[in-house]
Order: sequence, then C-alpha cells, then structure tokens
Amino acid sequence: MKFIVYSGFLEQALREGIECHELGKLLAHYCYQDLQLSKNLSKVLLNGISRNDYEKVRNYLDVVTQFSLIRDQYQRKRLEWIFGFGSLISHTNTIARNEGDIKTKVGIKVLQSATDEVYTFRSALIYDSVDDALLHLLWRYKGRMDAYTVNCLHSLLNLIA
Repeated sequence: MKFIVYSGFLEQALREGIECHELGKLLAHYCYQDLQLSKNLSKVLLNGISRNDYEKVRNYLDVVTQFSLIRDQYQRKRLEWIFGFGSLISHTNTIARNEGDIKTKVGIKVLQSATDEVYTFRSALIYDSVDDALLHLLWRYKGRMDAYTVNCLHSLLNLIA
C-alpha cells in the first residue's frame, strides 16, 4: 500500500485511467480506519483534481466516490478534506494614504467587480496550498470549463444518490 500512495504509481494509474473504479475500492479498503493513509490519499486526489483537465478528472472522481463512502470514525474528516468547508475570503490589505501613514485593514477583501469571489471552499488538509477543494473548483469553473464542471457535478450527484 505504501508503494501505491507514496510513489508516483497512483498518479500514473489515475492519469491513464486503469480500472479507477476498482482501484477506488482497493484504496477505500486500505483507508478504512487509517487516518494517515487517508490524509496521504486525500492530498493525491486534491492535487489530481485541481491540476488535470476535464477528461482525466473523471478518473480521480471515481476514486473520490469510493473514498467518500468509507463509513468509519474518519468519514467526516475525509469529506471535509475533499469537498472543503465554506468560509469567507479574508485578506490583509495595506492602505497607504500619505508617505509615512500606512494603515493595515484586516478582513474581507475589497471587491473590484461584481464577479469577484467572496466565499470559498477550502480544504483543512492543504489550507495554504494552491490546490483547492472540489466544491471551490466547481464554483470557480462555472461558465468557463463546462465539461470539467459537468463531470464533477455528475460524480457529486452519483455520490449523493
């Protein structure tokens, strides 16, 4: 199992689409009641979901479906890691009024246009990373990457059903 998660084998298998449904079942079996392995797999899945195109993301979503259905004491953590939790975007803005007068404003960022995002879904697992949680990716790509969004929504609705 360490070979699958820690080497590049898992990323390669998911990129190539090698029986992802069955691979998801295997990974779910090994992650049952194993928090550390679940964390490592979640990082791999988030990285793959946020960095792949609409065709390859389906392979990752097959594994996410099996991974999310594990019923143990860590199920809620896994769901928060993959799907994220909602929060307001908080920024620190420095406002310079005069040359010597610098003020810091902490809180919600100032909106530049009506399409700016104020709400985000962040994963507690990789909060400071560039990889985003699945729900945030759905929100960000709406209207721009339709095939990607539809694939993600299809998998999410199958998981809910």
